[in-house]
Amino acid sequence: MRITVKTILLNNKNQVLLLNDRNNYYDLPGGGVDEGETLEEACIRELKEETPYNSFEIMEKLPNQYPYYVKNNPDFKSMMHCYVVKLTNDIRVSELEPDTFEKWVSIDKVLEYFGNRDTPRHQAMKNSIRDFNKLPRTKVTG
Repeated sequence: MRITVKTILLNNKNQVLLLNDRNNYYDLPGGGVDEGETLEEACIRELKEETPYNSFEIMEKLPNQYPYYVKNNPDFKSMMHCYVVKLTNDIRVSELEPDTFEKWVSIDKVLEYFGNRDTPRHQAMKNSIRDFNKLPRTKVTG
């Protein structure tokens, strides 16, 4: 089973970062956990790899884990962990990957960007956003 992390990255306006790539779908930053790496280390590494920022503070790990599989290969299973992270400095230190752009979205609008995707991975991300929306705002947004 592949272990992955996704991040609900919040800026100082409490907006969530979504990434959109050449396949024209939105995603939360994140990816696979490398061997010997903690979930928290993977979370920060993935943010530094996938976003143009490098200053973050982990606020909270969502309590649930989100299993999913690759739609065309149900034998390839993943377990997604999701973190709420605050962007502590919005100075861009690098560029996004080619054909990728960022979109900062208000917390209450994030699910709308995943609405047209029904892959198991997107369902897992939708569930993590729903869990995030159940948290008291002062707990995660400062």
